[in-house]
Amino acid sequence: MKQISEAQDSAQEPAPSPQADVGWRSVLNRWAPIGVTACMIVGVAKTVAEPLLRPVQWMTYEEDDFFYYLKIAQNLAHGHGSTFNGIVPTNGYHPLWLMALTILSFFTGNPKLIHLFLAVTTYAATLATYFLSRALIRISGAGDLIANALAVYVALYSIHIFTGGMEVVLTVPLVLAVLLAAQHRSFWQKGLWQSACLGVLVSAMALSRLDTVLLAGLMLLSVLVHPALRRSVRASNAAGLAVGLTPLALYFLSNRIWFDTWLPVSGMAKQMKFNHAPSAPAIMSLLGKQHSQLLSVVPVVVAILLLPAMYKRLTEMQKALYPVALIFPFFYLLLLSCLSDWKLWDWYFYSLRTALCVALAMFCVWRPTARVLAWPLVGAVASVGMAALIFRTHASTGAQFQLYEIAQDVRDFAATHPGRYAMGDRSGMVAYLLPQPMVQTEGLVMDRHFLSEIQRQLPLREVLGEYGVRYYIATAYPPYSAGCFHAVEPAQAGPSSPRMRGDFCEAPVAVFQQRDVRTMVFDLDAAPSTGAP
Repeated sequence: MKQISEAQDSAQEPAPSPQADVGWRSVLNRWAPIGVTACMIVGVAKTVAEPLLRPVQWMTYEEDDFFYYLKIAQNLAHGHGSTFNGIVPTNGYHPLWLMALTILSFFTGNPKLIHLFLAVTTYAATLATYFLSRALIRISGAGDLIANALAVYVALYSIHIFTGGMEVVLTVPLVLAVLLAAQHRSFWQKGLWQSACLGVLVSAMALSRLDTVLLAGLMLLSVLVHPALRRSVRASNAAGLAVGLTPLALYFLSNRIWFDTWLPVSGMAKQMKFNHAPSAPAIMSLLGKQHSQLLSVVPVVVAILLLPAMYKRLTEMQKALYPVALIFPFFYLLLLSCLSDWKLWDWYFYSLRTALCVALAMFCVWRPTARVLAWPLVGAVASVGMAALIFRTHASTGAQFQLYEIAQDVRDFAATHPGRYAMGDRSGMVAYLLPQPMVQTEGLVMDRHFLSEIQRQLPLREVLGEYGVRYYIATAYPPYSAGCFHAVEPAQAGPSSPRMRGDFCEAPVAVFQQRDVRTMVFDLDAAPSTGAP
């Protein structure tokens, strides 16, 4: 009797309902992705709005190289031509970002509106990266929940290179857009004009950052090597792609006509090595990143190692595109190390962001990882973690505070000392505030003739005299040497690159000390004298 009674009591307890479990998952899968997207929209808005609301000089948030763009854009908008200093014409920029800044400069030069434009552009680029990454991950079979969480990670990994005002704010979304559009073969292979749309998108990607021409070329080669894809490309598709690539062809042609070179001098200035052996600065620039950034490279490396196992699970177009996207960052890094021994800055590693998205998409295809990512608990934890990370992301400032203070000092000096100035490293912000023209002694925004002067390693004073420079701005770091100041231009170039040298033994007419950086202004018209600067 006691056993019967216990059995009856247990029978009265409600058993777990499969429908309840399904209902919980349904609610999670329906509302959690919406919540993640809402957090993304609000959280990124908070991040990009911080610099607008804080009482901090807007220029301190932007990379020094951004002001090369802005100075040229303002000259172009005001009818002075494509020039940084009004002395020589230059093509030292990636054209699509310069075009955007030129249109802005045509309407306004107000610093607050420039800052607002950069904030809006960063916001739009980050959200575009999020939505495009989500779409790429979803077509690999991932559910909405995990796709949203992984896309957040890609977008947050990208935003810190978007906030500096550099051209990669356009490049990362455009590379993702090309990867996504190319997989919609049912659209772009319909006919000539549909293929032309894809071609225009590839042109925009290449014009946003010209080294993506290598990426586009490798993708095209991979498609042509794939037998099934090669057979599917009709003559109308090839013609349409050619039509769409016309803007890119016109850019290179205009370079040749107006600047006597096919490529921008900004890239050429950094690629004048005497040899083509791999050099350390490029590799060390990656390894020297913060651990959080290096951690984001791990999925890319893992995806490359697992590529043979994952490959058969990919679609035909993914088999052509994804291996290229994964390997390109390392191929590009190796290529740069052979062509240049300059340090690489954060925005040079833009391709790691797109490679990360591809790696995460491939993990959603491969069965062992796809099963784990499909667990609701994994998606829920990832979503909560990404939502928290969104609101912990802040717009950062760095050495730009110091640069701004130096730029102010030089501007105040130049107000009472008219004449042509010259400066190498760290000269973007200085030149933007300077009321006088500046010769950029690294050659980044000069012309082909100036690069030939560097390549011939002419004496620095001789070159400055040729360009009518009166004031040379030098930068010194501790430990400061006694006696003459020995200038090397470009200072960022390594030992395998040509450099101009000069000794400045006259006393500087101005010295500005900002923390550990000493900025000196030498009057080249003054009689040289022996002594410590």
